[in-house]
Amino acid sequence: GQGFLGGTGAAGTGRGPGAGPGRELIGWDATKGAAHGGAGGPNSLDYYSSAPNWTMNSNIYGNVRTPVTLGSGSGSAEWLAGARGAGRAKITLTSGNLVVNGYVRADGDDGDNNGHTTGGGSGGSIWITIGGGTVGGTGFIQSNGGGNTGQGNDFRRSGGGGGGYVAIDGFTGSVAGTLTTQSLGGAGYDSNHRGGAGFV
Repeated sequence: GQGFLGGTGAAGTGRGPGAGPGRELIGWDATKGAAHGGAGGPNSLDYYSSAPNWTMNSNIYGNVRTPVTLGSGSGSAEWLAGARGAGRAKITLTSGNLVVNGYVRADGDDGDNNGHTTGGGSGGSIWITIGGGTVGGTGFIQSNGGGNTGQGNDFRRSGGGGGGYVAIDGFTGSVAGTLTTQSLGGAGYDSNHRGGAGFV
């Protein structure tokens, strides 16, 4: 499934507990990323402000031990809707081993760029329970925040979405192979705009 929607209209707040705000000042047409397990990245508009606002969206929520919450949406900026948050996945194996050679992911959507910019949606939740088997493979299990590496007019820069949650319970031994589990904050224009990491 999918997570909460992004905001709409000139300055619409995104949906969900970690929603990103819409544009915060007239002319400030770039928005923060949405939060979940990690904070949403900050926005900036250097052209109108000699001291950019590096405040992150700190509306963190959810629980890594029982990750069932949906990712939140970012706010809108003028005609650009905010990005949608990611959904959730619950996988239960009563016996046998888990081998992932592809992707199991709940990643937030990327923000948009079209003169103005919008922040990324936050990552969702992945909860895997295994009945005593092993975990391995060459793939990825991830709940990353959506990014926005672009720049709008007049240096409008939005933040990446916060990472979500990944939990794997009940397996034996260590993770085999090169399987990667991650919950990264979404990339912003640069490292100052990146969303906060979630939890694995």
